[in-house]
Amino acid sequence: MKVASEAVGMSETRALRQWIDGSRSIQAQDTLARLYLVLDLALALSELFEVDAVARWFQLYNRHLDGKTPIQFLNTVAIDDAGPRLLALVSSYSAIPPSAARDAGTQLTQ
Repeated sequence: MKVASEAVGMSETRALRQWIDGSRSIQAQDTLARLYLVLDLALALSELFEVDAVARWFQLYNRHLDGKTPIQFLNTVAIDDAGPRLLALVSSYSAIPPSAARDAGTQLTQ
């Protein structure tokens, strides 16, 4: 929840919880697009890493994202530019042999 909230520039998860339970609607299409992107990224990463490592990935500085964390990148770059770049980065991990991906995931959680 925290990662998804930060991805749309919210400091707390309350609004996100309200969107999920239907008591509040998402007005901005950009916000909805960012949430869907975070979901897509998390699902793709979960094929390679444990849940804790997936959450941590969003908070780690990445040289492929101009030295920003994925969350920072998502909040400072237009969604039309950020989405393809983040998805390509995550897709590049699938070229890594599964054992190496697991080892990398272990390092992310330490």
